[in-house]
Amino acid sequence: MDRLWSKYRTNKSIRKKVDHQLFLLARVYANHNTNSKYDVGDNKSKRVNEIKQKIKDLSPIFYDNVYPYEK
Repeated sequence: MDRLWSKYRTNKSIRKKVDHQLFLLARVYANHNTNSKYDVGDNKSKRVNEIKQKIKDLSPIFYDNVYPYEK
């Protein structure tokens, strides 16, 4: 039961921050190789890893549920 009650579910501030990071992650994937102002170019994997780390720092249990194979 403990795994269900992550900071993401219990803390509105954490949820807002994690949701913003998920938005940024979606934007990185959506704009890859589009030459738009949000395209990170060759730094995609670096940027994705930075965002994932921020999510993990904010709510480790949520991160483990979303990315179960990245241990």
